This record gives sequence, C-alpha cells and structure tokens, in this order.
Amino acid sequence: MPADSNRMLGNDGDAYELYVGRWSRLIAGRFLDWLAVPASSRWLDVGSGTGNLTRAVLSQCDPAEIRGIDGLRRGGVGPGAQLHS
Repeated sequence: MPADSNRMLGNDGDAYELYVGRWSRLIAGRFLDWLAVPASSRWLDVGSGTGNLTRAVLSQCDPAEIRGIDGLRRGGVGPGAQLHS
C-alpha cells in the first residue's frame, strides 16, 4: 500500500477532518432540513465518522434516541464513543 494509504482509508483523524469533516459540518443542517424527519424519531448514523451529523441531529431534530456507529478510529473518537446533548 502507498505510504499515504492511512489517509485514504480515513485512519488519520486530522486528515479525515480536513477532507470530510469540514464539509459535513457545512451541509449537515441542510441535509436534515431536506430529510424532514419528525421530532422524537429514533436515529441510526452508520459510518458516523467525526460525529458531525450526529451532533447536528442532536441540536436540530429533537431525537428520541440517536446512535452513531463507526468502525474506524479517527481523532480519538472510535467504536463505543458516546455523545450526549
């Protein structure tokens, strides 16, 4: 594998945040507006990465429950991490 393969796979938290995280923060709110999911819904964020979409759901959608699942460790956030509102 190339020397920068960890960055390509998202195993480098800083590189992942620079490449994906900044964009997901910018579009998460618009995406949730477009989804128009009713309040008190249950959410599952598969491939939650840096948690930007999960945070947006917590702040914008009044979920009954939300779970974020991601198998890769990025920037100190890995499997089993929890966010609380």
